[in-house]
Amino acid sequence: MKVEIKPEDTGGEIYIPPSKSVTHRAIIAAALANGTSRIDHVLLSQDIKATLETIKVFGAEVTSDQEDEEGLFTFYITGNPNPVVRDALIDCIESGSTLRFTLPILAIDAKNTVVTGKEGLKNRPIQTYLEIFDEQNFNYEKGEKALPIILNGKLKPGKFKIRGDISSQYLTGLFFALPLLPESSDIYLTSPLESKPYVTLTIEVLEEFGIEIEKISSDHYHIPGNQNYRPTSISIQGDFSQAAFWFVNGLINKETTLLNLPETSIQGDFRIISILNSIGADITYDKEKKAWISRPAKTHNFELNMKDIPDLVPILAVVASFSEGYSTLTGTKRLRFKESDRILAIANMLESYGVDVSVKENQIVIKGQDKLLSTTINSFNDHRIAITAAIASGRAQGLVTILDAQCVNKSYPNFWEDFKNVGGDIRELDLG
Repeated sequence: MKVEIKPEDTGGEIYIPPSKSVTHRAIIAAALANGTSRIDHVLLSQDIKATLETIKVFGAEVTSDQEDEEGLFTFYITGNPNPVVRDALIDCIESGSTLRFTLPILAIDAKNTVVTGKEGLKNRPIQTYLEIFDEQNFNYEKGEKALPIILNGKLKPGKFKIRGDISSQYLTGLFFALPLLPESSDIYLTSPLESKPYVTLTIEVLEEFGIEIEKISSDHYHIPGNQNYRPTSISIQGDFSQAAFWFVNGLINKETTLLNLPETSIQGDFRIISILNSIGADITYDKEKKAWISRPAKTHNFELNMKDIPDLVPILAVVASFSEGYSTLTGTKRLRFKESDRILAIANMLESYGVDVSVKENQIVIKGQDKLLSTTINSFNDHRIAITAAIASGRAQGLVTILDAQCVNKSYPNFWEDFKNVGGDIRELDLG
């Protein structure tokens, strides 16, 4: 799918989709509860579909109400508190969250359990889990790539030593599985934890489902064993990772009102508001409308460590492109292992737009300017690159073409419709 966009100042009201991060966690927790949970405001992106299919392998039962006017669903999930997986094939498609969150659960009691995914996911590292499996003499088979992997064994409680600077998703996956084991476990981090807000989010969602995770210190978590997930009802709040694109839209294009967002949130990407305001943006919360409003403004250069908020790197790279002087984003090395080599993809996008950008191992340096070139953007089949490129297109001097634009379906399937609704002029939409 190819999209050609005529530059326009997009703006107006936008309904922010629900948080993908919270949805993954709520669905998985519900799948392990002894009873039926209700999850409201679910957006059926490709990643969420992958998680819903995976929990059925656990033995969970899934039903849903029809979508509402915003295209959202209510799901009813009857869980299985004793996930025993036999002779099963699990396809995580392209969802790294599905893979890393559920692999330890599948390993609780697995026999001939095959986990796979599409080509991009096959290259996403799962080395931390393999090290745990090796230490426990857990039987698995795999080739040169991470996937497919065949599981035959039972995960054991005990002491787990893992690095904290590779992916917080490993910690989340263990938090889901270890409470179901017969004895308590302890996790020790051997390096500083990155993406801390996502770990906090996991702990809070687990608390909603009656699971206790004890933080002993910054590098030690105690997980009591033999716990029971409690069914509950949960409504998914708006996603600040997706909202970040629209906050920046209001900043560089035309005033944008963001609906379906709380005034405050534990989501890590809630920081987008304070970050933008600190460099000159004009973003306020309207209590009467219950909406955030982002207005055009001129921003100055900045330096940010992105290790806790990696999903904001693409859109903040665009902000840097329009900020006075040179801006630096550090703590970016882990982005090489996303849906694409996201560092390469960001640099390619900015260079295509005519922006002066330089990349080192763990940082990106960007020189600000006023306008972008008319160009063709390779999204590298990465949803965040495609969406970022579309938001930036309003400042281009001519037509912008985005390749593999269908990749937005991974996290935000309604994006192109929303983009048109706020004035985006899509000249040609190739649905082939």
